[in-house]
Amino acid sequence: MNRVTSVLKALLFCISFLLGLFLILEFFTFTDWKFVSRFIADLQAAKMERSFLGITGIVFILMPLIIFYGWFRRKKDSQSLLFINHRGNIRISLASISQFVDSRVLEHQHAAACNSRIMKRSNSIFISIELKVHPLTNVQEICEEIQEQIRNAVEEFLGIEDVIGVSVRVSGIVTERIL
Repeated sequence: MNRVTSVLKALLFCISFLLGLFLILEFFTFTDWKFVSRFIADLQAAKMERSFLGITGIVFILMPLIIFYGWFRRKKDSQSLLFINHRGNIRISLASISQFVDSRVLEHQHAAACNSRIMKRSNSIFISIELKVHPLTNVQEICEEIQEQIRNAVEEFLGIEDVIGVSVRVSGIVTERIL
């Protein structure tokens, strides 16, 4: 559903932008395309003046550009958590949370390598950790310890109280210690 919506938005953007471009070109009488001339003739038959065509063209070009800007703006907002208090706003990027989680996981004596991914839902997060561990350790116990440590560290040091969950996936067992 989301992909269909994106395709429809892009199609609407292109059609609106091209229509605006055609109207502006007709305003300056640079076009000689028959289908555009017919469209303009229909608009003029409705008693529209040439200046109105130019203004309409500008609107049709600016409207999708403003919408397009909004799409990118929302993406920026989705890359961070926003906290509002009486002193102002606090924004914590998901990348910085991921770096914090990676450093905390690597402090664990049995963790050899780590890669975390933070997913945002409203002002709550879900933490997914991919981990490589040293041999001769109980993997399930290590994962449970790391889950608890990360949840507590994120709540205590970053002040993010709404941690939906911490998922740990062991992707390998390393035979040598990584320094």
